[in-house]
Amino acid sequence: MRSVLLGTAAVLALGAGIVLLPAKPAPQQPLASHVVFQPGVAAHVPVGEIRPGGEIVLEGALRSTIDGAVLDAATRTDYALGVPTTRPGGYFEIERAGLRLVTSDPITHSVKLVASGGDASACEAAGLAGPCLVPRTKDLAREGMIAEGELARSLHGKIEAKVPRVAVAAPIPPAPLASYGLFGAAGLLLGAAGASVARKRRASPMGRVRAEADRARAATSRDPSLGELHRKIVDLVARAESLDATRLACEARARKIDRAALLGRRATLEKGGPEAADTLGWIDREIAEADRVDEDARLAIAGIERVIAALSVIALASREERGVRVRAEVDDPVEAVRVELERREEARAEVEDEVALRRQAP
Repeated sequence: MRSVLLGTAAVLALGAGIVLLPAKPAPQQPLASHVVFQPGVAAHVPVGEIRPGGEIVLEGALRSTIDGAVLDAATRTDYALGVPTTRPGGYFEIERAGLRLVTSDPITHSVKLVASGGDASACEAAGLAGPCLVPRTKDLAREGMIAEGELARSLHGKIEAKVPRVAVAAPIPPAPLASYGLFGAAGLLLGAAGASVARKRRASPMGRVRAEADRARAATSRDPSLGELHRKIVDLVARAESLDATRLACEARARKIDRAALLGRRATLEKGGPEAADTLGWIDREIAEADRVDEDARLAIAGIERVIAALSVIALASREERGVRVRAEVDDPVEAVRVELERREEARAEVEDEVALRRQAP
């Protein structure tokens, strides 16, 4: 790992040095355009120039003043009784907008999407070519049983989208040094992109687990008496990986559930009379199973947080300075000073008593 880092640093340093050569680099377009979504301001934003597999990164979240719910690009987090519950269904349409979810972190509110090249019916309904970024304001308002305008007024915050632009071929520079300058700039950009990806991985649930596991391993490796705790770290990481696989599976399944359609079907059947009772019962079971999927995803996230806390406790409890005593039981230098001072006082008192006795003698 150290050799890889050194090699990367060397490449970046070389690139930086080449850029500084007296060559005039060819002009380049920005690699990404930044779009900030704010309720009531931003609308549908086309990203149709992105080819299938192209990435879109969205960061930030919106908070509702009605119920305190937090919406990022892909998830919704409710705070019933102060307990956060996260489920799929964020501010943007994803699957019907020619996009596919790659990663989503409800804690940092960072979402990565890729152009899927598939269904873009939501874009077509908005008069756009897919893929596109389409807010789900109508669906969200219907779920909350409020007007769309009331929903927009209740949301505060912003979501920033980083949308890559199509690269434009630059003219071939007359001097070879300019080409070297471009290579150096590319090296710097690749290094920055790699650092960004590494930061996002560290912020993900499993990234946090691995970081705490590294700290716990380092803390327990110095003391042979902590060998059993050191061995348990492997089991904790394996448990977190299993929970994370469950979380991802539940979130993927939940994205395929159209809750608005389920509730709409149920409302229609409620008006159908006694003959629709059996079908209504099955739809209720379907809604209950959909709720169970969300609950399983929430429990998986809670389990991962539990593992992270356990790893953190191992690291803190294994520190060498734990259990500092104000007064040492053996070879306490402060106690030694006190004893020595008492001895000096006793010796001085004896001398003074001896002098007093001599003065009283005839």
